[in-house]
Amino acid sequence: MMNFEDRVGPARPRAARPTYPPLDPPAWFRDAKLGVFIHWGIYSVPAWAEPGSATVPVEDAYAHHHYAEWYANTVRTPRQHGPTPPPAALRNRDDL
Repeated sequence: MMNFEDRVGPARPRAARPTYPPLDPPAWFRDAKLGVFIHWGIYSVPAWAEPGSATVPVEDAYAHHHYAEWYANTVRTPRQHGPTPPPAALRNRDDL
């Protein structure tokens, strides 16, 4: 679909855009032989997993998982903890 500006041009001339200097890498970057970047933070601790399929019995899980007391994982699956009870408004249907 064509509009008016495509057929006759813009109503006002547009301002010239500023020119920026080229973004060339610094000289030391070209001479670098090896670069290593490691990014680690406290948020990486809960994401740690056992290598392979090693598992820990439930009785020993708390002692085995370091920093578990610092990471409050409140996500629970319904399959592990049973179905969620209905809200109080739905328990008594006599009022409906």
